[in-house]
Amino acid sequence: MKIEGWKEYRIGEIFTIEKTTGGMEDLEKGDVPLISAVMDNNGIVDFVDNYTKLFDKGKITIPCVGAGACMAFYQNNSFYGTGNIHILHPKFEINKFIGLYLCCVIKQNRYKYDGGYGRTCNTSRILETSISLPTTNNQPDWQFMEDFIKKIYNKVIEEVKASAPALLSLSLKTSQS
Repeated sequence: MKIEGWKEYRIGEIFTIEKTTGGMEDLEKGDVPLISAVMDNNGIVDFVDNYTKLFDKGKITIPCVGAGACMAFYQNNSFYGTGNIHILHPKFEINKFIGLYLCCVIKQNRYKYDGGYGRTCNTSRILETSISLPTTNNQPDWQFMEDFIKKIYNKVIEEVKASAPALLSLSLKTSQS
């Protein structure tokens, strides 16, 4: 991928940020994802109802503590957030493909907040963090980002489809044993 003509943007130029509040006590099981400071599973630690505040889909969450600090997860569904994550609200309309692209770029900055250097993943540091994005007419090239992730997404789908008969064969052999 050529990165000539790309531009550095501060995260604060692209997003506003909200620090969540609320703990994980008195949770009622439900069907809404609860996002917290974890490193995997898209930040989901449980599915609950009646939590403190429901956030709309289309946001990026960033854990601010623990092993998952400064990971970035695109939330494709409405969700609740515990008090140890930041919610990035885009200043533009994004879809899941652009969101996934931005998450990959944001995650490249984790090293700045990892490794015991005494730097925390706080609101002001996140907003000031620079990310390099493809640019057209001196603006982020959202279409390029979307098309790039769609290309990868479609390639993975095709690879899964191509291997499906072999996987199905293995599955049938295992269940017949």
